[in-house]
Amino acid sequence: MTTAQTIETVHIPVYMWDDIVDLFPEGFADVACEALENSNKVSFGDAEYTIIKGTLAQRILFDA
Repeated sequence: MTTAQTIETVHIPVYMWDDIVDLFPEGFADVACEALENSNKVSFGDAEYTIIKGTLAQRILFDA
């Protein structure tokens, strides 16, 4: 006999990177995406989505 277990879910607000960089002038997305890929604080691995801290995204956008 198997006992059912309950998993609590947590909901967090997220934004897609492409949606953010599309708000900026043409050409900005290329620079921002390159900065994101070159960041040693982001590990993409083989996940479908990668979650990064908002402060890191803000820093990358500011530097771009």
